[in-house]
Amino acid sequence: MGTVLVLASTDRKGRIRESVGTLLSMARRLGDPVTVVAARADEVDDAVETVTAAGASKVLIAEITGTGEWRENAELEAATAAYAAVNPIAVLAINAVGAREV
Repeated sequence: MGTVLVLASTDRKGRIRESVGTLLSMARRLGDPVTVVAARADEVDDAVETVTAAGASKVLIAEITGTGEWRENAELEAATAAYAAVNPIAVLAINAVGAREV
């Protein structure tokens, strides 16, 4: 089985969305779940703890500085870089406005 990239979207306050746990469960059925998170420096520890507890085998962090629309752009850039780095067999993302760009 190959790597499955899970895009761990965050809300405007930087918290990992609850639906990411469901995506990680689905990813484990397909392969090795690797999660990418775009987070500010003060959010990284909580983000890593959340996605690891939900089943991510590896977490890739893209540190960002902005919020709001900047955050969505950073998530898109992080997803693009992660895709190039891990060459996944599948990419899973939530159905949200920010994730539609991916």
